[in-house]
Amino acid sequence: RRRRMVETKTHDGAGAPRALPEGVILGMGNPLLDVSAHVTPDFHEKYGIKSGTAILAEAHHEPLYEDLVQNFKVDYVAG
Repeated sequence: RRRRMVETKTHDGAGAPRALPEGVILGMGNPLLDVSAHVTPDFHEKYGIKSGTAILAEAHHEPLYEDLVQNFKVDYVAG
């Protein structure tokens, strides 16, 4: 069997060449995850978001996730 060398990366950026057998399917990309919760108007104001909308999270939204998990019932849905 023919093997092709590919470089695999870990979450810390370290990588090492590794042989994969022919016929292996490799998927890459950025999976989407919808995070849904019923929150208060104060929560909207705190993070500058509007009810019933979707946003692309930015750096200033990072604390939002911990706040959601700690204070609200959260549903995770593949997007």
